[in-house]
Amino acid sequence: MCGPNKDDSSGDPQECHSVCGGAGCGSCGGKSVSCENGAVGKAQAGLDLAEVFANQILNKLRRAELQNREMSNAKQKTEEANEAALDAHETASNLKSKFEEVVGKLSQMNKDLNDFIGGDRATPNEILTVVNETLQMEMGLDPGKIESLAKQINSTNDSLTNVTAILDDTKHDREAADKLKNESDRAKKEAESVLEKAQKVVEGLNASKVAQDKAEEKIKTAKADIEEINKLLSQVVSETTDADSKVNGTKSEIENIKSLLKALQTTVLQNKHGADTVKKEADDISNQVNNTYSKAEDLKGQYNKVRQTISSRERVSDQSKSRAQRLLESARRLSVRTKTKQNELQEVNGAYNQQESKLNELETTINELTSIIENHITYIEEKDRAYRGCEV
Repeated sequence: MCGPNKDDSSGDPQECHSVCGGAGCGSCGGKSVSCENGAVGKAQAGLDLAEVFANQILNKLRRAELQNREMSNAKQKTEEANEAALDAHETASNLKSKFEEVVGKLSQMNKDLNDFIGGDRATPNEILTVVNETLQMEMGLDPGKIESLAKQINSTNDSLTNVTAILDDTKHDREAADKLKNESDRAKKEAESVLEKAQKVVEGLNASKVAQDKAEEKIKTAKADIEEINKLLSQVVSETTDADSKVNGTKSEIENIKSLLKALQTTVLQNKHGADTVKKEADDISNQVNNTYSKAEDLKGQYNKVRQTISSRERVSDQSKSRAQRLLESARRLSVRTKTKQNELQEVNGAYNQQESKLNELETTINELTSIIENHITYIEEKDRAYRGCEV
């Protein structure tokens, strides 16, 4: 019989039969110690284990979904950071290109200016001399002779009646005269062309001379400013030294004055008859003190004026430096931003790789748990088939 023997009048539980544990046994896994390994107990244990694994799988899936969302957000942020880094890098590259272009142009301008100033070039006076020499050169065809010959031909033509014979006789002379006249005209045109070119060269040289004069004037002005600044600095140093010495002298004079006043007070107490003399000396001493103080104020004013002049000179000379520094600072900030974006991108990529590794580990764990559950299910199904064949 399956389960305890309920027909026993003693009421004591009996041992289960060896075939106990069939599918229809309702007591297996119940009170009896010998029934703990029955079908019901094993099935219940399998179900409990399956529920535990199912809960673990659900928790893993929830965490996987949460991490998947976090990874999606991290990927989006990574893409945004990458785009920002690319934009910053492009901006920095453009600014660097512009800065290098400006530096190149400034270097070329400086080189051209130095070449123009220091080059071995002809002066406008030399060009004018060459042009005048060209115009004054003796040509093989004298326009005066040509004109004289033409007048003679015309005079002869007017005095003769046989025009045809005269024309025949003077044909060669007229041809020679026309040829000379044509050559003269051509020479005149060539001379005018040479003169025009020479004038253009002179105008260009004059413009170059003006530019050269301006450049030299600016260089002289810059040198003069530098020399003036050096003189002002020297003057400041000298006047500062003089002021220090005069201030020290003023201090010593004041100490002397105090000593004299003290001595005068003593003298007044000792001899009241010299009060007028003491008063006069005191007035003189007071005047000396006032003059010394006025000189010190004048020196202070001169020092402040020199310092203001130097400050204005420094402001004028620092404008170009400040522009270059601003460009350099902008490039440096863009470089720092680009580096920061690259670091953030690397950090986000690292976090993305870590999350992906964790997700792979979770997937491996889920696969292992799924395999375990499938094994338990297979085991339960095998036991179920075995117990279904057990007779009650």
